[in-house]
Amino acid sequence: MRGHVIGMHLGLPTSHVAITTDYGITVHRCTPSAGYGPSTPELIRRHHWMARDIGLTVAQFNPVLVVVNQPGEQDGSNRWDSHGLWWHVVKDLVGDLRPISVIDDDTAFTYATGVNRATDPLPFEDTVLARLTDRYGQERRLTSGQAAALIRAAMGADHLGHPVAPVPARHRAALDSVERWAEVWR
Repeated sequence: MRGHVIGMHLGLPTSHVAITTDYGITVHRCTPSAGYGPSTPELIRRHHWMARDIGLTVAQFNPVLVVVNQPGEQDGSNRWDSHGLWWHVVKDLVGDLRPISVIDDDTAFTYATGVNRATDPLPFEDTVLARLTDRYGQERRLTSGQAAALIRAAMGADHLGHPVAPVPARHRAALDSVERWAEVWR
């Protein structure tokens, strides 16, 4: 593979970063240190700490493409906090002149499963996670956040012509659904 592709699932309380290598994909977990509460200064510190951790990971691998989830796709009480983290991380990536593509959860789900959420019956989450763990040679079973980051990294690598693992054509059709792929400097 020429250069690394990084896939991210940015959310709270945990974000995940997946990195393509010559040997497959590795997934890293980014969690703020304990003790941060809901007050505004604490949220700002949590965003800063996680963005710094993610930025250091990105800088270490100098990717040719970074693929992230859309902001605020997380449900529940952490939606707005996650949205703030998303903007904090993406602002830093843009400032570092990193090529970024944004892929929504539905498109990533289609690439992972070959199933269109709008029209097809949905498979069980456990089945999907088990298949992804096997397809991408992960040692431990993936969580949904890890799988979301991993799929985005795999989609970016596949888009660049370097698929990490063989993927059926029905799954690959999701690559055409991405609104805009970032221009990659090779």
